[in-house]
Amino acid sequence: MSEKIWLVEHPLHQYKEDVKKLARSNSLRIVDASFARSFPKEVIATDVPKLTSKNAKPAAKQE
Repeated sequence: MSEKIWLVEHPLHQYKEDVKKLARSNSLRIVDASFARSFPKEVIATDVPKLTSKNAKPAAKQE
């Protein structure tokens, strides 16, 4: 299985998850999303782990 490219907005420390660990466990290679146009669509992964920003505000509870 060849590695697919995982386009992730940098810096990686902005996420709650361990991005590097997720990439290794899913056979993905992390690339800054700003370089998306440098790769053919065939090598870009579409089924990628969900990331949560440390600054993300929790959704408001509905009553």
